[in-house]
This record gives sequence, structure tokens and C-alpha cells, in this order.
Amino acid sequence: MRYGRLRLIALFFFLVLHTSLGQADENLVRYFEQLRQRSLHAIAIADAMSRLSDPSILPTEQNELTIQLSRTLAEQAGNLPNDQRDASWIQARTLIEERLDQASLNPRVMLLLRTQLASVWIAESTWMRAEREFHPYDEVLLERAHSTAITGIEILRPIEQTLADPPADMTGKKADTSGPTNHQMRLLLHQVRWELGVSYRNLAELASPDSADRAAHVASAEQYMKQLVGVADEPLQTRARILLATCARLAGRLDRATELIGLVIGTAEKTEAGPSDEMLAEQTRILLDQQRPIDAADLLVKVRSQRRRLTGELWFLRTRSLIALRDVTIEKKQEALSDELAEQIAAAIERCEQQVGGYWARRCHVLWADSKSAHQYGPELDTLMQQARTDFTSGRFEEAVSKYSAAEKVAQSHGQTDLAMELGSTGASILLNGKKFDAAATEYFRLVQDYPASPRSANFHLLGTYSLGRAYDANRTLARRSSYTEALDRHLTDYPLDETANEVRFLKGQLEEQRLQSTAALPLYLQVAADHPRALEAMAGVARSYEAILRRMRERQVPSTEITQAAIETLSKYLEAGAPPAEVWSTTHADIALRFVSILLMEADASQTENSTSGSSPSKDAARTSAKASRYEQARAWLNRVEQFTARNASRTDGHEAIATLKSRTVPFEILLLARDGNFVEAGKILESSSLSPAEQLEIVAQLSSVTVAAPVDERPPLARLVIRAGQKLLTQPDKFSEAQKEQLQQNLVNAYLITGQVSEALEFARSLSEATSRHPEKQRQLAALLSESPATEAQKVAQQLWRRVETLTKPGTTEWMTARSEVLQCYVRLNQLDEGRKLLEITKVLYPELGGKDFKPQFDALEKSLSKGK
Repeated sequence: MRYGRLRLIALFFFLVLHTSLGQADENLVRYFEQLRQRSLHAIAIADAMSRLSDPSILPTEQNELTIQLSRTLAEQAGNLPNDQRDASWIQARTLIEERLDQASLNPRVMLLLRTQLASVWIAESTWMRAEREFHPYDEVLLERAHSTAITGIEILRPIEQTLADPPADMTGKKADTSGPTNHQMRLLLHQVRWELGVSYRNLAELASPDSADRAAHVASAEQYMKQLVGVADEPLQTRARILLATCARLAGRLDRATELIGLVIGTAEKTEAGPSDEMLAEQTRILLDQQRPIDAADLLVKVRSQRRRLTGELWFLRTRSLIALRDVTIEKKQEALSDELAEQIAAAIERCEQQVGGYWARRCHVLWADSKSAHQYGPELDTLMQQARTDFTSGRFEEAVSKYSAAEKVAQSHGQTDLAMELGSTGASILLNGKKFDAAATEYFRLVQDYPASPRSANFHLLGTYSLGRAYDANRTLARRSSYTEALDRHLTDYPLDETANEVRFLKGQLEEQRLQSTAALPLYLQVAADHPRALEAMAGVARSYEAILRRMRERQVPSTEITQAAIETLSKYLEAGAPPAEVWSTTHADIALRFVSILLMEADASQTENSTSGSSPSKDAARTSAKASRYEQARAWLNRVEQFTARNASRTDGHEAIATLKSRTVPFEILLLARDGNFVEAGKILESSSLSPAEQLEIVAQLSSVTVAAPVDERPPLARLVIRAGQKLLTQPDKFSEAQKEQLQQNLVNAYLITGQVSEALEFARSLSEATSRHPEKQRQLAALLSESPATEAQKVAQQLWRRVETLTKPGTTEWMTARSEVLQCYVRLNQLDEGRKLLEITKVLYPELGGKDFKPQFDALEKSLSKGK
């Protein structure tokens, strides 16, 4: 009795299981279709992926889930942002391709999967075809829409032939339970023919009207649709009838199209549901193609009165109908009616935004904008402008510039000067953004000539000048620098009172500073207006220039009292009155303050230098000592503010590197102040502090090296010894540094050894560093400049060799080359090798009669005098 009851239970579950399996595919398809209809794509994708991850999934369910997931991804792609859309289509195809790679699949299942693969290509083509209405001049989009349709057709045609005339192994009873039934194969044939018809419809719409290609594609689409009429199940049969009406419309057979859609709508009106949105949309398109915008608008008004909401496509066609009506009123110069229709168009678009939004709302906006543009500019100019915009957004920048140039000429011929100027400016900006600096400069300067009375003339000239500057930055030749300099000077001559002059002064200051001409850069930075956006950067340039000038003057032992006082007055006035409180400083404000500290410390020793050159008295000495102490106190006070700034901002995530660099730059000044108080022990402890990482110690050594060069001559050796002491310790940890950091350390040691008179040690490091950087002209130049400052004969010889190497590594005649040649000649003077120097100078004059132009001629003239003394 017990076993009989178990048999009955087992039989019950067997029957239930097999009934469920028979309905599984149908229920699964309906479930995912309903999710997609409700735009719940994310839920459908998550559910399908979760089910597919089940290791016990049955093959039939796996096949259907794969198809449904692919279908959902393909449908969702059209609603995704541009940067995600392609990935969704690719994923939809990849799922099918990976399933197809499994050779054990039933042949019928293979057909289902391949059909879905083609469907993804066709979905992409359909979206591209519709998107082309947004971008009618985008040839890349046209090609992609065409190629995806062709790919889908190439996959589907052999499937259609197989299903229409199946081979023996696919007829009769199916081989196993994993494949679709004969009824499902018949439905698949209908689906394939539908997809083929859609593909050819896409190709027909992409082809030019009245072309042979359009006629051929329409004929192919009609062939497949006729095979569905009277055969396929609903709703596919009705959709095939609608598509036949579409084909007749595309072929220009508008009366036939009207007849066909009328029959479809007439049949639908006898049902409870009534005409579908798809039917009404096609009927409206036919009316618009028949130049009957009033009838089209009336149709949609009637539809709207019968329904609470319109679909996005019907709102789009409502907008299109109203625009067509407005075109008629504009042509008839019925301004009041035109304005009324414009309000109706705006209202229709607003309702579309509210009820639908997204894709169709965007299409309405674009359609309305294109209509207004066409009436504002005329068809020829509007077409050129649209083509130019399309080329630009598609990345075809050269074509875009060409189209903007053509549009500018048309606008000029129509007397639309402001528009022409704007179009020319747009083309020039594309060149500038595309780093076509020479071409951009040419265009901007042309705009200055073509529109001299424009209030934008100064701005165009500024942009042309800026373009020349970028060209020089990209390739620093003497010719490019000369062109840039001339443009800067011309701007200051032609537009001295324009606000753009401030920008040009700043740019020229930067150029002079790059050329190490701080004396020329300083007045330019000082002339930048205090309310200009570049004012803070300009003041930072002022601080850098003052610091560089004073260091150079100290190196040459030139009296610097006057310029030092000017620097202190300018920077103290700015920091105390012009800059914000230290609590809200930026890193640039802190940089200015730190350079001010450097200048104060240099000035503190000015009285000592003057004592040695102009004599002294007890009263003068007391005054100078007091002034020196005062400068030290000022320096300490500003240094404290910078240190407080770095402490407050140490945890900042933005600008962290800049803050860390500022912090490391404060340490050398702290060490310097301790050293000047005679506290070298404490200074050494800070430098070798265990709390500092090797990288931080290296940075401090570099900063201390710079401070040492700017220190009074008698205070340099003890500071240099600190550099040597710390540097030698860091040399024992080579694995802690990159090659660039090792090179920096060696250069600092070269400088320190030269200051302490240890020339042989300096040259040992210099030779090693020279060989390690033998292919880097800038690094060779830096090392050569360092050795050139030494009075030692051996140092001068090595410096001369390095300057010679810089010559070989740079292009002859360039700024860099002329600088190196003048330094080689300077070394000949210092080494008293005057005959060799004269010969080299004569060769240089033969090769370059201008001797580098106005920037270098004075230097070479001075060298010629020095070399002539030994005659």
C-alpha cells in the first residue's frame, strides 16, 4: 500500500514536469517580452544572467535564455548613452556567437541562434537608419547603417532558403528534444522573412530618392512581405501589410501607399482595439510626402482627442506636420499665423518631453532647430553649416574646416558679416584645438585683415599670436621664436589699450623667462593689470624674475641695492595688501611668499657686501646690522606663514604634490637661518632627520643647493659642506632613487664641491654625470653652465667640452645652438686661448652672418672685442 502510494506520487510529478517542460519555452518568451514592453530591460538582463549561471540548467532553457538575453541587450542599446550603446550590441552578438561555437547543438537550434545574431545586426542598422535623420550629412554613419544591414541580410538569406526548402535531416520528426518543433520552424521562417524585409526597407531609406538602388531595395522588401500576407500569424501579417505601404511610399507610389494603408486601417477600425500607432504613423508619413500637412496635422489632432497619450513617434510626426504648415505660412508671408504655429510647435515638443522624453523628444528638438536654422540662413548656407558640424562631431576636422570656410564665403556674399566672421572663427578654433598651430595662426590673422572694424579683431589677433606661441613650444627654432616675438610686439603696438594687451604682456613675460631673460620678463609681468585673470600668475612671475635677477647679480658681485629694494617693496605690498589672508592662500600665493623669503635673505647680506666695497664707520655698521637683523626677522615671519600654510593643507587631495614641494622648499631656508645663527649642528640634524624619507632629503638637498648659490659668498662654504655631508650619505642608498634623481644629486654635489674649492672631486662627479647624460642636450647644458661659473682652469676645460657636445646635439642655427656656441667662445676667453677663439668666431660669422639676430649679436660683438685683446 505504501509503495503504491509512492508510485502514484511519482507518476503525478512526472506528468506535471513534462507538462511544464512543454510550456517552458512559450512562458519564458512571454515573460521576457512583457519585461521589455515595460522597458524593464535591467531586470530582464539580471534575471537571464542569473538563470544562465545555474550549472544545472537544461540545454533547451539555456538556448532560449541566451536568445532572450541577446534580444534584450540589442533592444536596450538604442536607449543607452553613446559610450555604452556599441558595447551592448557587441555583448548581444557575443552571447550568440559563443553559444554557436558549441558543435553539439541541434541544427534547428543553430538556425534559431543564427537568426537572433542577424536580428542584432538589423536592430543596429534600424537604429542607425533613424539616427541618420539627425545627421543627414554624416557619411560615416551612413556607411555603418548600410554595412550592418548588409551583414544581417547575408546571415539571413541562407537561413531563409534552408527553412523554405529544408534538407531531409530537418524534415519530419525532430531528432531530439532539444530542438524546436516543426511549427516553431514555420514561425521562424516568417520571422526571417520579416527581418529581411526590414533590412531592405532600411537600405531603401538610406539610398537616394528616385535612385536605382532604392527601387531595387524596395522591390526586395516587397517580395518578402508578400510572402507573409495571408500566411503569417498576427500581428506579423498586419505589420507586413504596413511595411508594404511603406515600400510604396519610398518608391514614390503615393496613391498606392494611401490605398494599402487605408485597407489596413479599415480592417483595424472594425476591431475593438482600432488602428495601431504603427498604422497611424505610416498614414501620417504618407500624407506629409503628399504635401498635405494640414491633413496630417488634423489626423493627429483627432488621434490625440481619442487617446490620453501619444507615442514618441506620433509626437514627432505632430511636430513635423506643424513645421510643414509653418513653412507654408512663411512662404506666403503670413507672419501672425507663422508665430502662432511656432507656439504650437513649442507646445508639442514640451508635451513630448513630458509624456515620452528621451530619444523622441531629442528628435523633436533637432527637427525644430533645423527648421529655424534653414529659415534664418537659407538652404545653401544652412546645408554647409550642418555639414561642417557633422564633420566636426564625427572627428573629420579637415573637412569641417573646409566646410566652415565655404560657409563663411556664402555668408559674406549674403551680406551676413557677423555670421561670416563667426564661421571663420569656428574654423580657426578647430585648427587650434587640433594642434594645427601654424594654420590656426594664419586663419586668425586673416580674420583680423578681413574684419578690421570688428570689436573682436584684438581677440583674433591674440589667438593668432597664442597659436604662434604654441607652434614655438612644439618646435623651438629661431624662426618660430622670431615670428612669435613679432606677433607679441605687434599686438602691443596695435592694441595697447585693449584688455587683450594684459594677456600678451603675460605671454611675452613667459617667453622672456623661458629664454632666461628675467630682466626683460620682469617689466612685462609688472604691467599685467591687478584685476586681470592672469594677475596672480603674473605676480608669481614677478617674484621668480626678481629672485633670478638678484641671484645672477650676486654671482657676478654686482651691487643690487636698488633692485633689491624694488623687489621687497613690490612683493611686500602685494602680500600685505593685494593678496588674500594667509589662511585662504593658494599654492601660488605661498610660492610668492617663499620667494620673498629668499629675496629678504639675500638683501640681509647686502650691507655686508657694501662694507667690503665702500668702506664703513661705526654708525653705518650699526645701521646695516640693524637692517640685516630686521630682514632676518621678516624672512622668519613669512617663512612661518608658508610653513603654517603647508601644515594646514597637508591632507588636501587636490594639489598634494604642489603642497609637498612647497614644504620641502621651506626646509633649506630653515636650515639657512639656523646656519646663519651659527647653529650648524641643528641644521645638520634637520637635514638628516630620520622623519624625512630619502626622496624628501634629496629634494631638500636640491633646494639647499639653490639657496647656497644665493647666499653671501662667505656663508656659502658651510652651507655647501652641509650639502656634501647629506649628499654623500644619500649616495650610499642608490636603490632608493631613480636615474633622474641620482643625476640631480650628482649635479648638486658638483656645485657644492666647486663652492668649497674641491675642484677635483667636483670634476669627478661632473665627468660621470656627463657620460650618463651624453645624449641629453638640456642636461649637458645645465652641467656646462655650472662648471662655467668656476674660475678653475680644469673646470673651464670640461665646461668647454660640454658646450661643444651641446652644439652637436642641437640643430645648427637654433637658439640653443647659438647659446652653446657663444659659451664655447667664452671658455676660449677664460682659458686665454684667443687664437682658437678668433678662428671659431670667424667660422661662425661665415655660417651665420646675422649671428643669431638682435638677441645674440651684442654677445658676439662683446666676445669679438675680448678675443681681439691678444692681437
